[in-house]
Amino acid sequence: MSRRSRIIVVTTVILVSALLLQSVLLNRLGLAPDLVALVVIAVGLATSPTLGAVVGFVAGMMLDILPPDITTLGATALTLTLVGFSAGTVRDSRGLAPVQLGAIVFALTWAAGFAQVGISALLSDRTVLWGTAIGSVTLTALLTSLVGLLVLPALVRRLMSLLGLRRPRSRTRRSAELSLSAND
Repeated sequence: MSRRSRIIVVTTVILVSALLLQSVLLNRLGLAPDLVALVVIAVGLATSPTLGAVVGFVAGMMLDILPPDITTLGATALTLTLVGFSAGTVRDSRGLAPVQLGAIVFALTWAAGFAQVGISALLSDRTVLWGTAIGSVTLTALLTSLVGLLVLPALVRRLMSLLGLRRPRSRTRRSAELSLSAND
């Protein structure tokens, strides 16, 4: 199987699993973590901004089409596209510390939630109760970042191994010492 085929198959299986789990089980609970956003963030962190954006767009369109979605068609696709692209630009060759990872997941899901509420408010005739929106978006972002701290490192590593990708090597301690001594 070629690398491109493997990327398509692996991301499709993980994305469809997250979509089904999100729409069938978690959305019935009320406030719940956004697993689809976590998958989009994981793909962006593991691969590239471009693939993160493409997976975000596909995931958003699927969420927009699945019932009982009440948002404007394309609002979720736009926000998850931006989330996937942003996650792809935040990669670090040494890996991310848990605090950094939690902050990134919180910031991306919080911004995506408000962007989605704003886009839906602009394009629909419904009124938005901003006090309720602030509370629910913030709580969803907190839940997503907590779940992300537990799941995301393993998911990114597993994605990279399944896709045959390697993390860029960071400089070794010895090469860093040599470059520092050469500058003296």
